[in-house]
Amino acid sequence: MFLTKSNLIISFCLFTFFISAKEEYVKPRFSKIGEKYYVHVLIDNDELEITTCEVFSGSYKSNTLYSKSVPFNMKNSRMGNELIIDVTDIPKDNPYDHFIKVSTNYLCDRFISYKFAFDIEADSLILKDSSYEAMYASDSDKIGILNKTYLY
Repeated sequence: MFLTKSNLIISFCLFTFFISAKEEYVKPRFSKIGEKYYVHVLIDNDELEITTCEVFSGSYKSNTLYSKSVPFNMKNSRMGNELIIDVTDIPKDNPYDHFIKVSTNYLCDRFISYKFAFDIEADSLILKDSSYEAMYASDSDKIGILNKTYLY
């Protein structure tokens, strides 16, 4: 592939394009209206046009990855665009955590939410962090979980 100078230049351009693609992590908020569950994600760039919004859960390693394109609405605010994403149809009995990937009209810009889960007892969506892990861990695991620092 690198036999000619033009192939080398094209390969270098493609390589820099894939390196420059950025994924920005955003913190979701949750709401429930009636029997519908919504995730709110704030994107602070008004010029971006949202193309797709998908919910992912599961694991690549165990081949249990679940993805589904979900409907969303856009609401403009002073701080940027707020996406209101309907996640009512995601399986609530899924043992894995969920996250949302928002794709834009620019190939390089993607937004990924922090992980969240469905809490059956509270009948709501909650952000999955160290307090969530401590709540659902066994007593022997709680000491180790509380001492860890999670980067979400």
